[in-house]
Parts: sequence; C-alpha cells; structure tokens
Amino acid sequence: MKKQTKITAITAAAALLALGASFTAMAAETGTWRMEDGEWYCYDRNGDAYEDEFCLSNGREFYVGEDGRMVRSSWVEYEGYWYYVNSAGEKSVNEWRYTVPAEDEDGEEQWYYLQSSGKRAEGKKLTIGGKTYYFDSDGVMLTGWIQGTDGSWSEADDPNVAEVTTYFCDEDGARVSAEWVYTYEPGIDEYEAEETEKNWYYIMAGGKPAIGKQNNIKGETYFFGTDGAMLSGWVAGSGDVYREIWTEDGNGSELSAVAASGLDVYFCGAENDGHAKKNKWIKEWSSVDYGYGDSDIEKNWYYIQNNGKVFIPQATAAAYLSNAQEYNLVDVSAAIENRFEADEAYSAQEKKINNKTYLFNQEGEMVYGFVKMDDKMYYYGGADDGARASGSVTVTDEGGESTSAYFAGETNTEQGYYSGAGVNGAKNGKLYADGVLVKALDDKYEIKTVADMQFVVNKSGNIQTSKGPYKYDGEELFGGAEFTYNTSKKGVSYESIATMN
Repeated sequence: MKKQTKITAITAAAALLALGASFTAMAAETGTWRMEDGEWYCYDRNGDAYEDEFCLSNGREFYVGEDGRMVRSSWVEYEGYWYYVNSAGEKSVNEWRYTVPAEDEDGEEQWYYLQSSGKRAEGKKLTIGGKTYYFDSDGVMLTGWIQGTDGSWSEADDPNVAEVTTYFCDEDGARVSAEWVYTYEPGIDEYEAEETEKNWYYIMAGGKPAIGKQNNIKGETYFFGTDGAMLSGWVAGSGDVYREIWTEDGNGSELSAVAASGLDVYFCGAENDGHAKKNKWIKEWSSVDYGYGDSDIEKNWYYIQNNGKVFIPQATAAAYLSNAQEYNLVDVSAAIENRFEADEAYSAQEKKINNKTYLFNQEGEMVYGFVKMDDKMYYYGGADDGARASGSVTVTDEGGESTSAYFAGETNTEQGYYSGAGVNGAKNGKLYADGVLVKALDDKYEIKTVADMQFVVNKSGNIQTSKGPYKYDGEELFGGAEFTYNTSKKGVSYESIATMN
C-alpha cells in the first residue's frame, strides 16, 4: 500500500487557521465555538459545553471529547460507530486513513476507510475509485486471500476455494481481476511457509479464483484444483474436478488406469508453464516417473490431440486393441530364425496422424521398432520417428549393421501382401523374411525357406531363377537337375521353387 495515494494531506497549521476564521465569523447551528487557553470548546444555548459530541462549523463537523475540548488526530467512538478526526479536528469523510487501531494505540498501523457519513467501513465490500476493497469487522483493509460474505469479511483460512466465497486483493488492497497471481494457498502464513509452497492462481474477471477447466485464459487452456492452484505436468479429470496424477517422488498414476476410470488426461507443462498442450507431440517422462526429473530415466513420445487430450488407446465399440509383441533386430546376418529376439508384449492401437500411422501402447507411449501383431511384422521407425514404414527402408541391428527391408504399401491378399506388414517372400526380385532382406550368408548361392516357400538367393538377396545346377569356383553347390519356379502370378511366392527334379 502506498500511503501517498490514499491520504489527503492537510497540515495542522493551515487547517487551524481556516478553522479559527470560521469560528470567529459565525456560530454553528448546534453551538458556539470559543477558544479558551489554546483549546476549542463548543457551547449550547444555555452556555454549557458539549461533551462527546460532534459540533458544526460552516457545515463541517468537529468532535469534542468528554472534557469538552476538540479532539484532533484520533479515533472517536460515537453512538456505537467509529470515526476519525484529522489534525484540524474535522471528521474525515470519503477518505483513506493509515493509522493505528482505534482500541490499540501501540498496534501496527493499518489502512482504514471513512465513508461519506464518516463511519469507519467495517465488514464491508466497497467500490472506491473504480476498484473493489474489503474490510474486516475492525475496519482493517484486507489484502491477499479473503473469504466471507457482505457484513463478514476476513483473511482466508479455508484452502477449498470451490466451496467458500474467496477473492484475492493485491498489496494495495484492490481486488484482483483477470490476472495471474503467484502466492501461497489461502490460510497459509507466508512468513512461516517456504517459497516452494507458492502456486500460480488465475483470478477471473468477477474476482473469484478459477477452478476446474478454463478454456480461454489469454487464448490457452488451463486446469485448476479445488484450491484454485494451477495444475501442471500430467493432469486428469472431468467436469469441474481435475488433479495432478504425478507426484514429487515419482510415484504417480499409470495413464492406462486413469483412462480406464473414465477420466481425460492432459499434459500441462512445467510448474511455471501450466497451459495444456494441443495438437502436438511431446517427449516426456511418464506420469509414474515425472516427479523424479531424472535424466537417467527414459522419456517417451506422446501425442496430444486437437482437444488437448492425450491419446491413450482404449478398447471401445469403435476401436479395438491389438496384442502386440515387440522384437529386437539382433543380427541381420544371422540365420532367419535367429535374427529377432522377442521383447515386451502389450496391447496397442494404431492412430493416423498427419497421414502417417503410429502405434501406441496402453500408457499412451509411442511404440517404435519392430512389432508383430496378428502374426505380421511391422516396423515403426526409430526412437524419435515412430511412423509405420511403407515400401523400401533401411534397418539397423543391435550391432549397428544395416540392411534393406520392405514393408507392403497396400493390401493385396491374392498376392500375399498386407499393408504395412513386412514382406514374407518375393518383392521386386529380392527375398524378405518379416520384411528384412534375406541373403546368402556362406556360399555364393543358397536355398532359403521363407513362409514354407523355398527360394534361391545370392549374397545380395537377389532371387535366382536359373535351372541349375548352382556352382561356385567350379564346384556344385546344389541342384543336379533342372529347377522349376512359380511364375504363374506376381506376389510373395513369385519365383519360389516349385520343383527340384
């Protein structure tokens, strides 16, 4: 509170000169003023001095005490109400006053407001100079969190702002409107609290703190608890009730369980951010690990939809979950049956985003790498990619060796191709197993069995169609008679060995 903005400065000397001129010039309606021994007294028609009374002079009211002398710069109690008289002895009206409490001369100075009648504002809400102020039952102007009703306003002691009428007033006492404030929750003694206990609150246009979901605070969506504190990080809820589902010790709730309970999940950024993310990818710690903030814990990719809800696969009448088995590509140079190693299994669901297809597990985490569903192998790129592969791509095994792979661009059941699935058999003259190129490993030519079909391939993975025998450096590798091949139609079986006569 800035004192100079509220006190109307009246010097005692100037006021007394003006008062003296008016006293000597006329007698007030209620009495006659006289200066005696340097003090002013007011007498009635019978010549008796008024005591504990307001007397008029030129339409202005002055107070005389129990000894009949005019009182200056003091609180006075009159007919059950408190008033304040200034250094000239005049009753203060429509005026702020910064002074000690009326009943405690040694108390701390506070701000008070004297109304048009001169009565001290008590337990009231007043609009002064276009701003709203609140006063407790002792007339003290309130700051910070306040609660109550007209006639009974006080400093807030209940943090549940959803149940109690609560407002926030700035350090000058004016009620905050359509603004953010960073402070402690209602009822907390800021002198005993730690800085970390502060929260962000948004005070609505009507003066009450926001709770629940607020869709348009300066163009962004925010969520607030029943205590009015802005929520951050992983947030879940519905209707007007929302809560953070992560904890400071990294023991938060799993997104799958939260979504299964019917609640919507959002991600609202760091504690000094808070607005719900929309229509974007985020790479973050899970709701279980988020409170740790440990760089050694792996972050995951999540997709935030246009409405701000985190995409978390759920089985519904319109969508189903697939049983997914994740695989690691161990060694592209190993025998076909030894290339992959089974890893994590889970339920998952695909989602198309910007014309690309992604896979998510039930925790809403983007899945990447090789995944088998419905006995078909798919490839969802690297850790920071995730888009389902289509056509010819390059894949890398755990040892860093790369090779070609092919995943069908569309489904053609007659030819044996399935959209997105790794080819098992022939494609463009090369042989693939679970989408990964198959090559001759030890000899120049080898017979490879893929999906119960046999093919002759060289060290580049090209399918061979000669009738044999196949030789290397003059030595026969295999086949002493003519081979015949399946060439009746294109597809995964094309150029596989039909007979080995």
